[in-house]
Amino acid sequence: MMETMFLKGLEVNMIKIKFKTRLKVMLFLIMLLGLTNMIIQAEELNYSQLFPRNQVIDVKLEIDEKLLEDIYQNPMAEEYYPASVDYNGHCLNVVGIRTKGNSSLMSAANMDSERYSFKLNFDKYIKGQNLFGLTTVNLNNNFSDPSYLREYLSYQLMEDMGMPIPEFSFVNLYINDEMKGF
Repeated sequence: MMETMFLKGLEVNMIKIKFKTRLKVMLFLIMLLGLTNMIIQAEELNYSQLFPRNQVIDVKLEIDEKLLEDIYQNPMAEEYYPASVDYNGHCLNVVGIRTKGNSSLMSAANMDSERYSFKLNFDKYIKGQNLFGLTTVNLNNNFSDPSYLREYLSYQLMEDMGMPIPEFSFVNLYINDEMKGF
């Protein structure tokens, strides 16, 4: 009699385990399908105009001088400010700009440098505004890389190995018609 009860309990536990395993597999497949769909959608978008690999593009920011001075005086605040951007010939009038980074931001701030990495948020002030589907772009300063090549070559190498990478390219950054970085 006890054997039967033990076996029935074991059967119930086996059913629970099978159900949990099936549920985990189903959830994994749903997540995989969602990820695959996101990758397919991303591949369908052509970012070659925004991130060409065979040329250096121009990113031109226009921002009120007082706001720019506030960015330079308080870079660690990482606050957004309104600006306009001409991103390789594609113009958006009101976007958000802020400094970005962690150790590179702290290093630039401590050295009293104006060479910051920036985050552009295209829909910060105008909801839904985007650039070919992108709502943010990071402009990295390569602060501790005198060659300006490490990040670019790392992404290229990872791409060659089949790893997912962000879009990337070299840019000339102009702020209020003054070249700030390349």
